[in-house]
Amino acid sequence: MWIVIGVLVATFLAIIAEKLRPELAALAGCCVLLAARVLSASDLFPVFGNEAIITVGAMFVLSAALERTGVIASASRLLQTLPVRNERFVLMLLLPPVVAVSAFMNNTPVVVVFLPIIVAFARQHNLAASKLLMPLSFASILGGSTTLIGTSTNLVASSVGQRFGLTPIGMFELSPVGLLLAGVGLALLFILAPRVLPRHETVTSLLDAASAA
Repeated sequence: MWIVIGVLVATFLAIIAEKLRPELAALAGCCVLLAARVLSASDLFPVFGNEAIITVGAMFVLSAALERTGVIASASRLLQTLPVRNERFVLMLLLPPVVAVSAFMNNTPVVVVFLPIIVAFARQHNLAASKLLMPLSFASILGGSTTLIGTSTNLVASSVGQRFGLTPIGMFELSPVGLLLAGVGLALLFILAPRVLPRHETVTSLLDAASAA
């Protein structure tokens, strides 16, 4: 138990310190547990053959394909041509597409793609990017909860359930509840985010500096 706790702490510290890439730090932790005989090869290696892991990897490939072929860029250019009035209007304009895309893509690349779009909106129309970025993240999470492949958590839960004799989760089995939660979540974001979130002008400048670096 103490070895496992020590490896977890060391792995998180390595990730926080950014000395290793997260995937390398996690793999190194697995190797330490294997060398210490906490895990056996029969425990460790079948994980990489799990269909949920393969599906998650395939979703990253799909996300990269949509980005590199210009599908998402074309959609973003179309959105940027629409009139913008205030932060709430931007949220009502952009968050529904974010939810729709997140239902079939991993949340992280969706946020990465839409983040510069929202920052450009804020810069062009003198809006506060700080009132838009957190709702973007929340909307991607809400969208991911509507389908089986929307988030890796659903895939892993379905796979683990099968191992215990449960019926696998269907592609759209989560959609009725997920869409209801997404609708309520979006409504709350439209109403509360522009009022509750603070206006920080430094957010846009920091993102610009990060892009330049």
